[in-house]
Amino acid sequence: MDIIDTHIHLWDLERLTYSWLQEVDPAEESVLGDYSAIRRNYLIEDYLRDIRRSCVAKAVHIQAALGHPYPAEETAWLQAIADEFSMPHAIIGFCDLCGDDVDEVLDGHQQYANFRGIRMLRTSGILLEDKFLQGFSRLAMRGLVYDLEATLQDFPSACSLASKFSDTRIVLEHTGLPIERTPEYFEAWRKGIMSLATAENVICKISGLGMTDHKWTVAGIRPWVEACIESFGPGRCMFGTNWPVDSLYGSHQTVVDAYREIIRPLSLDEQQQLLLRTAEITYRI
Repeated sequence: MDIIDTHIHLWDLERLTYSWLQEVDPAEESVLGDYSAIRRNYLIEDYLRDIRRSCVAKAVHIQAALGHPYPAEETAWLQAIADEFSMPHAIIGFCDLCGDDVDEVLDGHQQYANFRGIRMLRTSGILLEDKFLQGFSRLAMRGLVYDLEATLQDFPSACSLASKFSDTRIVLEHTGLPIERTPEYFEAWRKGIMSLATAENVICKISGLGMTDHKWTVAGIRPWVEACIESFGPGRCMFGTNWPVDSLYGSHQTVVDAYREIIRPLSLDEQQQLLLRTAEITYRI
């Protein structure tokens, strides 16, 4: 069965600013380990090569140009790629929602047909601040999705944010970034996931599990994947590979095959929701 890869990155280090790739970022290194192997250009041709055995039908690009002064330039570059290669099908760009130019930046992104929403990294502790909420309020009126980076400690604030903006679709990225693998942490994380799932406008993106378990196995990630599906249901879960970041920990086919193996006991309709339909609805692709 085909899959929509809901979390990919492309980058051209000569074209745009990628502060975390052009210099070693200690914060990134503490999570990723040695990531020198991906500190080079990664273009659409590279991605198409990597997915040749994975049956990827569509892909969603998530912003990667950290530190670039004009966020819409990344979207413009990606739209040109999409026009030529018919991929990516959706683009999530960057906007500083705490800034004074939110509308101007969003206007810039929305010139491009495949633009679908915003991601803002490193928002821990600010999700309920007035300035952030003011910027966030602009998304619903424009029909935009918000891709949310949140860890366990951020889940209560994320729940409040979802409640305040029930008409904004919020995608929890990277399985809620489970940074520990102890039974105690899993139980706390699972309860947090269940709480987030009560907000019907929150969708769970199961992705990035290699970043928090560099020696992952199917058995190792199964409980985390199954807990998300049990809490949100197949209609509000989807899969992403976090490519090429998670290429540090395995091949693209290995990641996709792991997802397919874990959901094999589910009905065909449930598998289709997880692999395809949730993403199609969420990102309008």
